[in-house]
Amino acid sequence: MSITHQGASRDVDDAQGKKWRVREMEMSESDGSVARKSLIALNEMVIRRFWSFPAGWQELSDRALLALINGPAQPHPEATAENE
Repeated sequence: MSITHQGASRDVDDAQGKKWRVREMEMSESDGSVARKSLIALNEMVIRRFWSFPAGWQELSDRALLALINGPAQPHPEATAENE
């Protein structure tokens, strides 16, 4: 998998003082399949990827963005019940 495009990014601090960098990225598989957009949230200890996220995530309040970051994990869109 390779990064095709890095989009907008934003920094936000959570209630515990952890600094999160949130960035939209477009990734493509090495087989040449269509690139997929995802939202990456990371701090010095954790990396989270979101395959489904609001189009206007950059305009979310800090509280709403942190709720997304701390929400439930999302499987890869091509994951099936057999793979879990």
